[in-house]
Amino acid sequence: MTIPVKPYVAVLSALLILSSCRCFLFPPKPYVPPRSQTETILFKCDRTINEGMGLPVDVIYITGDDNLKEVTQIGPDAWFDSKEREDWTFKQTLMLKGGQEIILKLSKPPETQFIVIFASFYQVKDPKVQQVILTPNAAEEEVIWVSAHALYH
Repeated sequence: MTIPVKPYVAVLSALLILSSCRCFLFPPKPYVPPRSQTETILFKCDRTINEGMGLPVDVIYITGDDNLKEVTQIGPDAWFDSKEREDWTFKQTLMLKGGQEIILKLSKPPETQFIVIFASFYQVKDPKVQQVILTPNAAEEEVIWVSAHALYH
């Protein structure tokens, strides 16, 4: 005696078998984290910044091996005197002055995921106004406005 099999059960079984075979023939692609697309940053400075003194700025590249949290926990105030800054492989440093517009062409490794910008304003302790973090979905050409005591993005 045979047990009747409904047609949809047979079709579902066949699809299940075929889909499991596909996993072996075409394994899923490995996860590749998103990369930063930003190539240039335009720094637009107000007429007077940092109480008339030069403003040190570091553009720090965070790659897959680095930890964004590690850098942001140090913060901009402590960063400029830190051992981590000395040892950090991928970064660019510049000095901004009031009234300048500087285009920085980024020299970043291809695996860069995030870009952290730290500024060292004179007598400003709030880390939020001294840092900008560019994520992988940031534009190819970014603009950072530099006011008297803060960075804006």
